[in-house]
Amino acid sequence: MGSVRKEKYALIGMGDFGSQLAVTLANKGIEVLAIDSSMEHLEEIKDVVERTVCLDATEEKALESQGIEEFDAAIICIGDE
Repeated sequence: MGSVRKEKYALIGMGDFGSQLAVTLANKGIEVLAIDSSMEHLEEIKDVVERTVCLDATEEKALESQGIEEFDAAIICIGDE
């Protein structure tokens, strides 16, 4: 019997909503890639999620370099005040 594949989600934007969602998903056993342009935001959750990456998510090549197409879902958590 094969092992069950772990779900993989990429979350873009680690403000209040994004970081809370990332932690919730990670606590449910989902592999989370947290992406933000601010290292400070990533520092707050780096010990909870599988992986953090600091990059400009508006750059398509930057996202592709992270294998974004291999994830089950990408959730955009960026908003304006």
